[in-house]
Amino acid sequence: MRKSFLLLVVSFAVLFAGCKGGQTAQNDNDSDSTEVDSTAAEAVTEEVEEEVLMPTFIYYFNKNNMQVVYWTQHEAPEKPDEDDEYKDWYDEALRVWKEQDMLLRNAEKYNRMYITKDKFVNVKFLEEQYINPDGEPYGIGQLHCATMPSAGLRYTFADPNEKMKASEWGELYLLVADEYLETRKILPFKENSWSSTRSDKPFPAAVVKQLEEEYSMKAQRSHIAAILGDRYNYGTVQFKVKNNKAIALEVITDGDNIYSYPVEGGYEPGYGPTWNVDDEGIYLPSEITMAFEGPKGPELCFIHHAPESCTTGHIYIRDGKLVMADQAGYYVNIDEGYAKPLWKKDKEKYVKAIEEYDPEYKNYDLDSWAYIDIDKDGTDEIWLKSYDPEVGAILSIKGTPTVLCTTDSKIDAQLYQGAILLSGPCGGPCIYTQIITMKDSKKLTSLEYTECAGEVDAYTRGGEEISEAEAMTFKSNALKKEHDRWPTFHSSNY
Repeated sequence: MRKSFLLLVVSFAVLFAGCKGGQTAQNDNDSDSTEVDSTAAEAVTEEVEEEVLMPTFIYYFNKNNMQVVYWTQHEAPEKPDEDDEYKDWYDEALRVWKEQDMLLRNAEKYNRMYITKDKFVNVKFLEEQYINPDGEPYGIGQLHCATMPSAGLRYTFADPNEKMKASEWGELYLLVADEYLETRKILPFKENSWSSTRSDKPFPAAVVKQLEEEYSMKAQRSHIAAILGDRYNYGTVQFKVKNNKAIALEVITDGDNIYSYPVEGGYEPGYGPTWNVDDEGIYLPSEITMAFEGPKGPELCFIHHAPESCTTGHIYIRDGKLVMADQAGYYVNIDEGYAKPLWKKDKEKYVKAIEEYDPEYKNYDLDSWAYIDIDKDGTDEIWLKSYDPEVGAILSIKGTPTVLCTTDSKIDAQLYQGAILLSGPCGGPCIYTQIITMKDSKKLTSLEYTECAGEVDAYTRGGEEISEAEAMTFKSNALKKEHDRWPTFHSSNY
C-alpha cells in the first residue's frame, strides 16, 4: 500500500517532467521536430532549501479535524542500485520526501492558515498522526471523508474561541510560517474567470510567437489565468498536436521575459490529447491560491485538480527557468461514502458477539463493514459482511456489542430511520418479514410474520401474537421514512 502511493506521487512528477526557460535560443532542429534542447528538456528538481519553510496545504473539515496529509512514506526512500531499471524515480521521490520531512521537523513554525488570498486564521500544531490503533502507519496520499483518518500533521485554531464554518467535504487551504513571510511579501493577484475556450484571455501575440519558435510547435490557444501585481502574468499555452505529441506550457511573463514549463499529455488518434481525466482535450491552468514576491522572484502556490486526483505545489523562477515543483499528489475519494476504520481490537469484540449469537458464523470471514446511525441518536451501528458466502450481521456497538439481526443471500436488510426491515423467501411460495425498531442504539421490539400465497397465519410482536390491524399500524409507523444514507461497505483501513 505505502509503495503504491509513493509511486502515485512520483507519477505526478513524471507527468510534469521537462523545463525550459523563456530566453533559450531556438535550436536548429528540423522544423517537424517537437524536441527541445537537452538543457531545457531536463526536469528541474532543486533540492529543498532547508532554510526556506515553503508553504504547504492543509486539509480542513473543522477545528478538530485539520491536517497536512502526508503524501509519501515516513522514511527516506532507499537509493536503488545503479543497475536498477527503475532507478529514475529516486531523485524525485527523495525531493518530495525531503519537503515532507522538513514540514515534520518544523511543524510548530507553521501558524497561518489562509482561507482566502486576503484572509487567514491563526493555527497551532497539535501532533503528528502516524501510527493507528492497530500499530500500523495510517494511510498516505489520499484525501478522505471527515471520518477516515490519514497520516499527517494535525493542527487546530490558536484561539479556541475562533469561529469558522465547518466543511462537509473538506477544503485545501494554504498553511504558511511567519518565518517564510519575513523574507517574502504577499503578491496581490487578479484571476481571469474561465468556463470554456471561448473565455480564453490570450497572451500577446509576441509572447505566443516566441514560444512557438522555441518549441517548434504551433499554438492552438493561450490563456492568462492570473495577473500578479503590476508586473507578472501567469497562464497556459496549448500547442496543436504534432508528431503524436501533446504539449502544453505553464507560463509566467515578466515584462519582455518569458518563462515556460512544458507539460506533456497523452494522445490517441481519433480521440485527441488529454492531460487529465475528462478534460475534453483542454489543458487547464493550475489554481493559484496565493502568490508571493520572493528574493529570487515570484513564488506561486498552486492546486491542480482532476476529478479523482489533486496535485499541489509551487511555481517559481530559478536561474532563468520556470520550475513547477509538485509537492503532493493525492487520490481524491469521491465515491467513498461514509467511511470509518474498523480497528482489530474492535472487530474482535464484534465477531465474538456474532459467534455467540450464532456459532455458524465461526465459519465466515466478515471482512467488510459499514457504519450507519440507524436510529439517529448520534452513535453508529455497524453492519459486518462476508461476500463469499454472502452473510452478515448488524450490531449495536454502544456499550456491549449486541447483535440486532443477521442477513444472508436470501434475507437482506433495508434500513429506515429507527428501524430495520428484513425480508426474503423462506421456502416455496413463502416470504418471511421481520421489522426491528430501535431507540438509543438498542432494540425496542420486533414484528415477525410469514406470508404464504397471500395469507398470513399470525403476526408476532415481541413474542406475542397481535391482530392484523395492530401489525399494520406498527409496520406503517416503523417504516415511515427510509434512511437518508445507504451504507457504503469498506474492506480496508486505507
